This record gives sequence, C-alpha cells and structure tokens, in this order.
Amino acid sequence: MLPDYFPAFSTKPHLKLHQQGAIYIAFWIGVGLLLAIAQLQIYVRSGGQHLWEPFLWELSSVTAVAALMPLIYRWISFADTCNWNKLQVSATHVAMACGFSMAHVGLMYGIRFLVYFLIDLRYQSGSLLSIIGYEAPKDFVTYTLLAGICYGLILMQREQRRQRRVVEMEAELLQARLATLQNQLQPHFLFNTLNLVSALMAEDVERADTVLVSLGDLLRSTLALSNRTSHTLKEELHILEPYLAIMEARFGQRLTVKIDCDESAQACMIPCLLLLPLIENAVHHGVEKTTSLSSIKVSGRLDGDGLRLTVSANVGTLERDTREGGIGLANTRARLNQMYEGSATRATIALIPLQPQGVEVVINLPIISES
Repeated sequence: MLPDYFPAFSTKPHLKLHQQGAIYIAFWIGVGLLLAIAQLQIYVRSGGQHLWEPFLWELSSVTAVAALMPLIYRWISFADTCNWNKLQVSATHVAMACGFSMAHVGLMYGIRFLVYFLIDLRYQSGSLLSIIGYEAPKDFVTYTLLAGICYGLILMQREQRRQRRVVEMEAELLQARLATLQNQLQPHFLFNTLNLVSALMAEDVERADTVLVSLGDLLRSTLALSNRTSHTLKEELHILEPYLAIMEARFGQRLTVKIDCDESAQACMIPCLLLLPLIENAVHHGVEKTTSLSSIKVSGRLDGDGLRLTVSANVGTLERDTREGGIGLANTRARLNQMYEGSATRATIALIPLQPQGVEVVINLPIISES
C-alpha cells in the first residue's frame, strides 16, 4: 500500500501513486540541495577544488535517508500494533537506531565510493571507526526526528480513519431513520386502502374488483421501494396512478385529479412516497367531508435553484396550522429534515389556506438530478 512506501504523503489519498512518489523524491532532493549549498560555502573557504563534491556528499546522505524512511515507517506501524511495554518499545528503538545508522553509512559511502570510482578519483573517507564516530551521533538524532514524524503520520491516519468511520456510521444511521419513517408511511395508506376495498365490496362488486387490481399495482410499486429512500418525481407519479384510480373508483365524478409536472422537474430526485400521504390527507380531510365537486392538483416546477412541489385541494380547511399534523404530514417533515440535513439549500414544507376554502401544501427541495 502507498503509506508503506511514501509515508510523507500517506494522508493525501487523492494523489496517485506516481504523483506521491515524485513529490516524495522532489522533497528529499530539495533538502539535499539546501544542505549542499550550505556545505559548499565551507568547502570553498577550506580550499576545495571540486565544487561538485559537497553536492555528492549531501545528496548521497539524503538519498540514503529517503530510502530508509519508508522502512522506519513500516516498522513503527508494525510496532504500533504490538502490545509492548515501554521497555520493549525503547529497546526496539535503540536497535532500530543502530540499524539505521549502519544502513545509512553503508548506503551513503557506497554511493560516494561508486561515483569517485567512476570518475577515477580516490575518496578519502578515513577509517571505519572514525566514520562511525562521526556519523553515529547525527544518525541517532536523524532517526529520532524520522520516528517522530512517522508517529505523527500514524496518529493522523488513525484520526482520519476514525472520522471516516463516524461519517459512515452517521450515513448508515440516517438511512435507517429514513427507512423507519418510510415504513411507517406504507401501512398508513395501505390500511386506509384496504378499508376502502372492504366498504366497496358491499356496494359494487365490479368497482371493488377494479379497486383490488389497482391495489395490487400499488402494493407492487411500494414493495419495490423497500431498499430505496429516494427516486425521481416521474417514478413517484407512476406510483400515484393506481392510488388515484382507487380514489376515482370510490368517488366517481365527485373527484377530479390533475397532474401538472414539467419534464425537467420529473427528472429530479425526491424522497420515496413523498406525495402520496399528502394526497391522502387531502382526500381524508377534504373530499370525504363534502358532497360537492372536489379537485386535487399536483404540480412540479423548477424554481430557481430548487424544486417546487404543490398539492392543492379546493375543499377542506386548514386545521393544523399550529401543530405538526397527523402521521402523513409529520413524517413528511421528519423525512425532509433527515434527508436534506447536510444540504446547502434547506428543504421546506408549508401549509397555505386557499380562499374561499381549500388547502395547499408547498414543498421546496434542493435540486438533485438522477445520476
């Protein structure tokens, strides 16, 4: 995995592997050049003849460190998963620091001897004891710094994983809440429809049969939504068809329903079963309570940067202007609050009294197109 090889960029998963590798290499080259420029001034003052030598010395050292840092990161990542006590951790770090120093010296001087050999010059490195005495203290300091950086990266990654898990759990909780609210709605209108069928059986068997066929279509449509919390407005209108057929069979010419939704609006995503309980409320609180001609209108339009849905009835009065309303309207409010909680544009629902009578429900939603 990428963090095993380029730990300095393991917290930037949006970068591709070759991009992280290029940045990692460029960083260490930059460090080596800065050190080489500083060393060059001392080299010139001491009478050095080959201006490239400070660059070779510093870049060879930095190259060795860059090659060893991923190994340190992998080792610390492994040690972090072990249930070691403080003494064991300290002992392993001392051993790792010694191993790092030996590996750093071996790689660094190996590069230098190779370059000098290729250009036919002799490299005056001094004795092995003097090399170890000179490099070991610096290597222990370097190892401590690298280990601290690696520990910081590991802690940062751990926190990022925790935050991602929190976000995932919140999303799962949101889906569970939406599913619960949706499941509360389904028995609500299904039981009402079954009561309607029972009443029609005693009046007109043929009409009751028509209602049963529509009810079967309605059941198939709603059961297909068991694993979904949203769909397009067009799909919602398709679900409304069998329910409206049931209402027309029940009320006959007393009830007329008009659907007026733009094609652009029908392509927008909305919560499943958003409109059905609102139409049920219009029937229950309006059409059922009068013998006059009734009409229900459903419309959908794009309104600026939002989707505007309305369900209006020319009968009934606004009786719940000071409280949330029954199960249909209360759940509609709750579902909108849950589904669009993190959206830049809020979802709103309002009940408006019509004159001389009637009620209109207006819903404003953020525009979410079908992907």
